Amino acid sequence: MNRIRSGRRLEQECQRNIELIWLLGGLRPGYHSITDFRRDNAKVLKALNRGFVRLCRELDLNRG
Repeated sequence: MNRIRSGRRLEQECQRNIELIWLLGGLRPGYHSITDFRRDNAKVLKALNRGFVRLCRELDLNRG
């Protein structure tokens, strides 16, 4: 939603964004952990994103 892509920027958001802090249950992952997770789970994350987009289309949630 906020177009944050870098691991270091995501690390900063994990410490600043109150919604993200709540979602993570107070965990504060480092950029290296975030980058490793994204690299190690690339196929699963891609499939998850595709499924989410498909669901949004089926529910007619994306307009324009």
